[in-house]
Amino acid sequence: MGHALSLHIAWTPCALGYTIATASWKLNGRRQSEGSSAYIANMLSRHGDDLVVYFEMDTTFTSFNWARIADNLRLRRYTCNIGKGRSPAVPYSRPNKVVLFQSVRLTINGKAAVVMIIGVNFDTHDEHKAEQVDQLFREIRRQQAVASRDGHVFQAILLGDINDRIVLKSDARLDVEISHMRHWVHSQKVAALTNRSQAILRHLLVTNHGRRELLTWDVKYFDGQAVGGVTVEHPSRKFCDSFYLQTDWWREHQLEPSPVTYKYTPWDQLVSSDIVDDIARASTDDSDKLNASDSGWAVSFTELERALRAKGRTVKSLDPTSMPSFFMMTDHIPKTKLQVEDAQTYLNLDRRKDPVYLAFGWLDSVGFLRPKSVGDFGFDMPVFLDFTTDFGVRGDDHALTHARLQLTAGGADAKCLPIWSLLGGATAAGFLVCRSRCRRCARRLNMD
Repeated sequence: MGHALSLHIAWTPCALGYTIATASWKLNGRRQSEGSSAYIANMLSRHGDDLVVYFEMDTTFTSFNWARIADNLRLRRYTCNIGKGRSPAVPYSRPNKVVLFQSVRLTINGKAAVVMIIGVNFDTHDEHKAEQVDQLFREIRRQQAVASRDGHVFQAILLGDINDRIVLKSDARLDVEISHMRHWVHSQKVAALTNRSQAILRHLLVTNHGRRELLTWDVKYFDGQAVGGVTVEHPSRKFCDSFYLQTDWWREHQLEPSPVTYKYTPWDQLVSSDIVDDIARASTDDSDKLNASDSGWAVSFTELERALRAKGRTVKSLDPTSMPSFFMMTDHIPKTKLQVEDAQTYLNLDRRKDPVYLAFGWLDSVGFLRPKSVGDFGFDMPVFLDFTTDFGVRGDDHALTHARLQLTAGGADAKCLPIWSLLGGATAAGFLVCRSRCRRCARRLNMD
């Protein structure tokens, strides 16, 4: 069960809506530099939102990274609580593929409300992902029932890696080559984009009209045949029908999609080894050698630019729209043990083992429950204020993403909105949750 945390209670400046800034980043064991932590804190706090949520996935330096961001946020008049979250079921197919949640209690226009904050790192295997979604919805229903019993209205905010990729449509412009690659004594069938197809796909990825087309190929919306004449279905229609994501916002309002959030060649595969060594030396404190990262560093673009210019070099190699950024990552071919130097050219498999998914997509997402999923919850439907794929920091193959949402009580006049409490538990990854401090009034509350 959860444990209670000691919180400051404060009333934010009066406003029609309660605004929440969210960010998530999948670091794959990387440690954040000082510059990257400061950058993230600045992005989260620059609008002075009422609540800030940061979810970091799949890293061994989670607590260290949170602490650095929290320190920066405190300087920006936020009070922070680091909570590791609870998981509705662990482990899944892999322990680092988790679904975590925390509950935040608010009072909005005199109404007691529970906002369930959900951090997801869905599995790459469709069948396991479907199980995760089922378990998540059982927990949502439980949380809703508790909120209803206590007379509270309810909403859920989701952020993290949903592992929804872009389907490679059966399209005359894009060709794949089928080959058999040997790993030890076993031979595996793999499918990869041709050089010509890579160039065409890059154009689609870097242009507004191209991303609009690719959005229709996202597995949530795809309606047609994939390469090879395969029919593709989303692993969980319940998830698509229940959560309203930034991709739905773009489609509904005919907005330009942000750049995909995955899969980019890591920065330390795009620069020479002496630059990687310089960054490591600059980022590692002599007093903190024990926490040196074997998996590399997540750094700000400014830090990279400084290191490159010190050696008389340009930042051209770090261009996120370049062919090397899209197609020159050394990694395993999806769902195999075969390592290659052009991993993004290979297709990923669906649950029937058909190679249908491109390496790319808006995997790192933000969203909330649609009204039909929670009934009359006392809020107007939450709204997106923005969503950004941010290259101001560089880590592994996922980009940093951040977004802002607004919650408004139904029929609201301008009211002040106090935070009541934050509940959490324990597991391997989790949340940093911060609220804006009020200059006029604050009191301390200890939850039993």
